Amino acid sequence: MVSAAPIYGVKLIETIQRIFTFWGKPLAVDAENWMAHSGTANVMLNIFRHNKTPPNFIILTGDVHYSFVYKVTYRFRRDS
Repeated sequence: MVSAAPIYGVKLIETIQRIFTFWGKPLAVDAENWMAHSGTANVMLNIFRHNKTPPNFIILTGDVHYSFVYKVTYRFRRDS
């Protein structure tokens, strides 16, 4: 999977984004990762959970501000 915007973000930044969103200012912070948007996050998680999605796959994602590596284990998959 390739995504121009990060799928997962940095936990500290995600926490700040949640605080601003709670107070009605979601655009005050740069919420560019997919998981920062609940509707999109649900769609992405449903793709990962789908029984035709391979059990192991690589996500190429990120932006110019930072790079990092995550190893993600999806629990509660239908075939697990």
